[in-house]
Amino acid sequence: MRKYLSGIAILVIFIFIAALMASQEVSESYQQLDTLLLELRNEVLEENWSSAKNTGEKLDLTWTQIMRYLPTLIDHSEVHDLEIRLALIITHLEYQKKDHLLPEIAVARELASNIKEQEKLSLKNIF
Repeated sequence: MRKYLSGIAILVIFIFIAALMASQEVSESYQQLDTLLLELRNEVLEENWSSAKNTGEKLDLTWTQIMRYLPTLIDHSEVHDLEIRLALIITHLEYQKKDHLLPEIAVARELASNIKEQEKLSLKNIF
């Protein structure tokens, strides 16, 4: 009986540590995306299209890197929704459509924020 309790305790500790690490990864990914989306928003507002294009490329590259591990950590539908928004942002950026870009950037930021909040280790998310 003592062995089983020890094994269960070790398993619970392992799961807790894994959840903390996953939560940290999601939080760091969110911060990278949010920083780039804010930078892009400011460049679009200023109509600085060459800088916005460079930031869009950074955003696309960052998203590609994040997609290597993010779907294993969070809900796939959330990731899919964010991926669609980012694709729309890149497309609107190519055509310099300010009126379409600003709302898409705002939605992408909100989706990324929701993902971060859902994956945050808290009692609210556990129960």
